[in-house]
Amino acid sequence: MLESLTFDRIDSMIVPMEPDQELQVVERAENLALELGFGRDQIDEIKLALIEAVINAIEHGRSVERMVHISFALRKKPLCMAIAIGDLGAGFDPASVQNPDIREKIGKKVRKRGWGLKIMRSLMDEVNIETSEKGTRITLVKRG
Repeated sequence: MLESLTFDRIDSMIVPMEPDQELQVVERAENLALELGFGRDQIDEIKLALIEAVINAIEHGRSVERMVHISFALRKKPLCMAIAIGDLGAGFDPASVQNPDIREKIGKKVRKRGWGLKIMRSLMDEVNIETSEKGTRITLVKRG
C-alpha cells in the first residue's frame, strides 16, 4: 500500500471545482511522468484515470470550499507515481457504486456515465479510496 512507499519528490496543486480544470491537472501529470521516464502508453493511462478522478471530484465532491486538491508523489527507482485527488465534500459509499452495464445504456436515452471508478481501476496499478463526511481522497498509483 502507499503508506509503505517512499518518494523522491512531492508536487501539489489546487484547482477550482469548475469545468475543464481536469485539463490543467492532466498537463501537470503528463510533464511529471515524462520527467520520471514513464512510457507514452503508461502516461496515457495515467491521464485517462486522472481525468476521471478529477471530474468525479468536481461533479460529486459537493465541497464547501469548491476546490480540488491534487498531490503527486514521484519516484524514479523503482519508477512510481502516486496521485492523490481530494475534496472536502460529504463523501460517498464506494460499495454503493455499481459497475455499469453497457447493455442497459446502448440505444437508450439514459446517461452514458458511471464508468469512472471502473476505468481508474483498470488503468492503474492501485486505486485507494478514503472517504468520510469530511471529504474524499482517491489515490491512483502507477508503477513503471
